Amino acid sequence: MANGTSKRSELRRTFYVSSLLALITVLLYCRTISYEFIVVDDHKYVYQNAMVLKGISWAGIKWAFTTVHASNWHPLTWISHMLDVSLYGLFAGGHHATSVALHIANMILLLLVLKQLTGAFWPSALVAALFGWHPAHVESVAWVCERKDILSMFFMVLTIWAYGRYALQRTTGKYLAALALFALGLMSKPMLVTLPCVLLLLDYWPLNRFTFSPTGPGTPPSKTGWPTLIIEKLPFFLLSLLSAAITVIAQHKGGAIQTLDHVSFSSRAINAICAYGAYLEKAVWPLHLSVFYPMPATIPWGLFIGSAAVLVSVSYLVFRQRFIAPWLIVGWLWFLGTLVPVIGLVQVGNQAMGRPLHLHPLHRLIHHAGVERGTLAQKITGHEALNCRNTFRCRARLCRFVRDSTELLARQHPPLHPCHRHYGQQCVLRTQFELRPLGVWTRKGSDTALSGVAAIDS
Repeated sequence: MANGTSKRSELRRTFYVSSLLALITVLLYCRTISYEFIVVDDHKYVYQNAMVLKGISWAGIKWAFTTVHASNWHPLTWISHMLDVSLYGLFAGGHHATSVALHIANMILLLLVLKQLTGAFWPSALVAALFGWHPAHVESVAWVCERKDILSMFFMVLTIWAYGRYALQRTTGKYLAALALFALGLMSKPMLVTLPCVLLLLDYWPLNRFTFSPTGPGTPPSKTGWPTLIIEKLPFFLLSLLSAAITVIAQHKGGAIQTLDHVSFSSRAINAICAYGAYLEKAVWPLHLSVFYPMPATIPWGLFIGSAAVLVSVSYLVFRQRFIAPWLIVGWLWFLGTLVPVIGLVQVGNQAMGRPLHLHPLHRLIHHAGVERGTLAQKITGHEALNCRNTFRCRARLCRFVRDSTELLARQHPPLHPCHRHYGQQCVLRTQFELRPLGVWTRKGSDTALSGVAAIDS
C-alpha cells in the first residue's frame, strides 16, 4: 500500500514539474510564432527547396534518402520539413511551432531519462531546465533550418533511454531498439557519431556495468568487463563510421571541406584547443553567441596557453576524483568527446568552431544528477539555480535576435563581412535590395553582389 502511494506521489511530482517546465518554455518561445524565415540557409531547407515545397510524398522521401543537398545527408530532417510544409505551407510560424514542440519534448525526455538512470529527481529536473533555457539553444529552436539539431537531440535522448533499459535487462529486442534509435539520430544529423563513446561512459557511471576499483596502495586499478562492453558497441561504431563516411562525401561534393593546404593541421590543432576553451566559456557565461565563428587569421598565444592550461587542469582534477566522484570524469569526457566533430579538426568552410548545441548543460551537469544528498548537493543546486536564473534572462534577450534576417545579421560577433553589418543596421527594404535565387543580396541597379550571406553553412 505504501509503495503504491509513493509511486502515485512520484508520478504526480513528475507530471507537475514536467508541465511547469513545458509551460515556461512555451512562454519563452511563443514569440517565435511571429518570426519569419531568414536568408541564411532557410532558403536551402524550406522556401526555395523545390522538393520540400511539394510537401510529404513518396518521391520526396526517396529524394531525402538519396540527396546530399546543402552538403549533408540527413533524410529525417528533410522529411520533417516536408511534413511542416504539408501542415502549414510557407507560414513560418508553423515551422517554428514544430521546433518549439520538439524542444519541449526533448527537455521532458531528458528529465525522465536522467531520473531513470540516476534515481535523482531534482538534479535531473535542474539539468532539464538548463537544457531548455540555456541561451546557446535559442538558435537551434528559433531558426528553422536548425531543425536538425533538436531532431537529433530527440533521438539521442531516446537512444540513451533505450540503452538504459537494455543495460537493466539485456535482451535482443531492447538492444535493437537502441541501435535503431541511434540510426534515426544519425539520419537527423551526423553530429551523433560520438554517441557510442557516450554509452561506454554511461556504462561506467551511472549504469556501473564496469568499474575501475583500486585494490590497494600502489596497485593499478583492476579492470572488469570493458572489452566485452566495447565489442557490444561495435554495431554502434559501425553506424558511426558509415555516417561519417557519407558526411565526408557529402561535404566534399558540396566543396565545404578545406584541405590541409588551406588550413594546416597545426593551425587546426591550436584552434581546437581554443575552441574547447570557447565552448566552456559560452556554457558558463553565454555571451557573444553567433551563427558563425570565422577562423581567425592569427590566434593569440595567450589564448591558446590559457585554454590548454584549463583543459589540463580540469582533466587532472577529475581524474584524481574518478573513484570518489565518477560523475565528474563522465561529464568531462562527455564534453571532450562529443565536441570533437565541431572543434575544427575537420575544417568545414571557414569556421573556427561549430555553434554550441545541445551539449552544454549535459557536459556541465550530467554529474549533478548523481550527487549524493547532503551539503555538497545543496551547494551545487544553489549555484546552478542562480546560473539558471541568469541564463533564463540572457535567453529571453537572444530569442529576439533570430526573429528575422535583419536582427540575425546585425548581431553577429565577431562581425561578418561589412555588407552583413550594413544590411542589419540599415534594415534593408525590398525596395532597396532583391533576393536572388541563390540567396545572395544585391543592390538593385548594381552589379556588386553583397556576397557571403548564402555561403554561411549550418
